[in-house]
Amino acid sequence: MKILLVITKGDVGGAQNVVLNLAKEFKKHGHDVNVAVGPGQYLRQQLDGCRVPHMDLGSLERTSNPLKIISFIYEIKRLQDKFAFDVIHFHSSNALAGGMGAKLSRNRAVTAFTFHGLSVLDKNYGSRLKKSFYAQYFKFFLKFIDRDIVICRADRDQLTADRIIKGGEIIHNGLAAETLSYLERNEARTLLSQMLDLPEIGQKYLIGSIGRLAYQKNYEFLIDIFPEVLKMRPDAAAIIIGSGPEKEKYSELVTRLNLSKHIHILEGVDNASVYVKAFDLFVLPSRYEGLSISLMEAMFAGVNILASKVGGNEELVGPSHLYDLGNAAEFLEKIAALETQVPAAYAKDDFTAERMGSKHLEYYQNGKN
Repeated sequence: MKILLVITKGDVGGAQNVVLNLAKEFKKHGHDVNVAVGPGQYLRQQLDGCRVPHMDLGSLERTSNPLKIISFIYEIKRLQDKFAFDVIHFHSSNALAGGMGAKLSRNRAVTAFTFHGLSVLDKNYGSRLKKSFYAQYFKFFLKFIDRDIVICRADRDQLTADRIIKGGEIIHNGLAAETLSYLERNEARTLLSQMLDLPEIGQKYLIGSIGRLAYQKNYEFLIDIFPEVLKMRPDAAAIIIGSGPEKEKYSELVTRLNLSKHIHILEGVDNASVYVKAFDLFVLPSRYEGLSISLMEAMFAGVNILASKVGGNEELVGPSHLYDLGNAAEFLEKIAALETQVPAAYAKDDFTAERMGSKHLEYYQNGKN
């Protein structure tokens, strides 16, 4: 098959890594795969490294400008007129509009769209007005999509209840386990302590997280509750690895709560997942998630995990590693329960890139698994 994968941004991100792993799996199976991508260099560089061709889409960007959306629709039509792909798979909300362009082409293609989490559509998202607008956007452009794909049960249940999709296929994200690399605990702690210039980090009960410093990730919850964590574990420290628009807000909150000696925000860390074994506990306090890649990386590293009960988190780690979103008492109870436990035997075989790729190929061809 000739397959085109389309995504709005090429920067580092969960959806970008899914596209990368899909491209590698399709190529491994002998298919002719290409990736069309908007701004950002990370995905392009990774695709170059595994010799997967890619193309720039000049009109694809995060926008609500109808003229730009129309321009993108016709750019996809021209691509399909020229290359006649068998499958065009869209991986971001702005890219979804391209389904119309594919259907306007003289060359037929199976069109697919993956909800990589619900974002604005999620019940925990803040703005009802924005949510209502995007619901109508999705309902309209999904008419041009043949294969609806969701990455967890919770997302499918909500999308079905909201009448945005009628069913949809659940295909979990997957990691290429053979390419994962982690520093061992002591080495990871040593390097993190050097980055922070804090030699004592190596002796702490270390709570860590890797994620974008943004509204979705809800790191203010972890910061706000940390004084209570310190009452339980005076030797606790937290490291949040990431960058994003809420960095200043989180830093100010840390300072205001006199937690500067205990909570550390670390930006500019390449390949952050290699440090995950440094953590005694990996925490993901998100307001909403799809199927978190950073949570999967922590699973594959074999560290203990505590996450909010949103999105696909329960499918990944099971109920004993979850707390209800915003429930401070339950969060503290779960920390107390987990701090002396060995990490769980997570069901990693359900979340491999090989399995993900095979399920996509079957769904493209048959419309069912």
